[in-house]
Amino acid sequence: MIDRLYFVEDEILTDLDVFPLNDRAVLYTPQEKPSSPLSATTKALSEEMEYLLSRFDIMYLDIRYLTVTDMGMGILSRFGATFYDSSGEELEPSGRNLYRVDTMDISNLAHHTDKKIRLIMRRPGIRCGYQTFINEEQYGLNPMEAELMDRGYHNFTRKGESHLGLDFTSDLAAGEGGGLSSVLVAFLRKGVLRYIFVEELRKEAELIPNKYFIQKKEILDHMVKESRDYKTEALELHETHQGKIKVESKAPLTCKDDLALLYTPGVAEPCKKIAENEEEVYRYTAKGNLVAVVTDGSAVLGLGNIGAKAGMPVMEGKAILFKHFGNVDAFPILIDSQDTDVIVETVKQIAPTFGGINLEDISAPRCFEVERRLKEELDIPVFHDDQHGTAVVVTAGIINALKLTKKKAEDVKVVINGCGAAGIAILKMMHNLGARNILILDSKGIICRGEERNTAIKEEIAQISNPENLQGDLAKAMEGADIFIGVSVAGAVTEEMVRSMNKDAILFAMANPIPEIYPDEAKRAGARVVGTGRSDFPNQINNVLCFPGLFRGALDARATEITEEMKMAAAEAIAAIVGEDLTEDYVIPDAMNMEIPKAVAEAVKAVAK
Repeated sequence: MIDRLYFVEDEILTDLDVFPLNDRAVLYTPQEKPSSPLSATTKALSEEMEYLLSRFDIMYLDIRYLTVTDMGMGILSRFGATFYDSSGEELEPSGRNLYRVDTMDISNLAHHTDKKIRLIMRRPGIRCGYQTFINEEQYGLNPMEAELMDRGYHNFTRKGESHLGLDFTSDLAAGEGGGLSSVLVAFLRKGVLRYIFVEELRKEAELIPNKYFIQKKEILDHMVKESRDYKTEALELHETHQGKIKVESKAPLTCKDDLALLYTPGVAEPCKKIAENEEEVYRYTAKGNLVAVVTDGSAVLGLGNIGAKAGMPVMEGKAILFKHFGNVDAFPILIDSQDTDVIVETVKQIAPTFGGINLEDISAPRCFEVERRLKEELDIPVFHDDQHGTAVVVTAGIINALKLTKKKAEDVKVVINGCGAAGIAILKMMHNLGARNILILDSKGIICRGEERNTAIKEEIAQISNPENLQGDLAKAMEGADIFIGVSVAGAVTEEMVRSMNKDAILFAMANPIPEIYPDEAKRAGARVVGTGRSDFPNQINNVLCFPGLFRGALDARATEITEEMKMAAAEAIAAIVGEDLTEDYVIPDAMNMEIPKAVAEAVKAVAK
């Protein structure tokens, strides 16, 4: 079925004809060829499409050169779409661009129920409409095509509003593909298509709801990425390898001498040294580079309380990130209890193995108590990444955004929506950054001092926030705000709320997969800097920017704890990577930049105690 529509500029992908993007998708680009006779061309194109669909799950059909209305109509007809005039008679492509479509039946569009067709159209120009295609030389139309386009344009302008049953304005704004754009607009309205608009389409795209912008340089990469079935591939990968991590020896074991060194009798010597002085464990074992990734499975990603065993793939993934970005050897520790005392005692008992503890996906408010007690009772760093990793990366982005907007932390009003682990940690870092006018909200509104609903932790944060002890909802809180930080739910922020903020507003909307407000909506309402938790928008707030380098620095310094100074040093180091390249769409460096963990490690090591 047709499930996505791309608008792209003319120069994109025009050199391609049939190009396999991967083993599941193909891009088909019909080149500029004479389309006479139309019926024969339509038949040939659709037969080729059907052949390709028999081999690929997803096909991207480039219709930028199918400028004759009934050619596009004919192709869609072969895939199950039917068209009717005002008398109910079915319309068939006949080589004339003079259709008066009244209704359309798309119930059979999913002719290939297991296949997907995605359409690529010409980029709408500033002067939308068919007239922009009448220039034969510029667009390479043959005389027949040009005449049909001319007739089609006048037919639509004369009878479109009263007879076509389609919105003429939206039709022209949708693209310059003749009557095919009318067909596509109808599909959009009926929810059959999902669609992506390329940059600089804001003016035209306002006529069609729910747009989503990507940079044109990323189009092909995006097609390749989205054509992959990550769910199936992930299951196959995990099953094939039975997980993602393994233990390997740092030294060879090829003969009896190796065995004597690695195990008995040689292994007794480092054991005796450690028995004499426990600090020697860092010298003679891997402890100094081992981190436990601990979870009880109570708050795994966006999946919720799925249990410790179900959280294992995430913990393995976290271990891979530790190794790749920080050369830290991390290992999943699954605790089959959600009792705070049991978690704390379990981690205490296994702590001698590790140089650090990374708490992961433990639900609030228990996570606060678990972290607090472990920090008090252990002599190695304890770090809850869901809290502090997020807070560090947000702070890095805020540092750069304030620099860009020429505002000072002590002068701004900050609104944090979401009073869970991440929200509270962000509030504390914003306070450490110098902000004093901070409002934080839970699902019931602004956190105030003395409220009956306050837990102990909410009453604690009320003491360092909301200086005027204001009450109200999110709309009230955002009036006159300079910064919004969302760790809450999809769609929580409206354009009207953004308009109520101060000039050069900064918004980090981090609900996943759908943010509190999409970047294009926020910017249309006046925001200057917008970030999300997603990788397909600028300024992604990604914890991988923080935790590998932070632990690398803490382990190298033999730190006994992660301090506020270490977290701020990490944030400043991340912010500094952006340097002179600072722009509205680049206040946070790319997560794959391997210079980041090195810079963070050095900064953390320098201030570690």
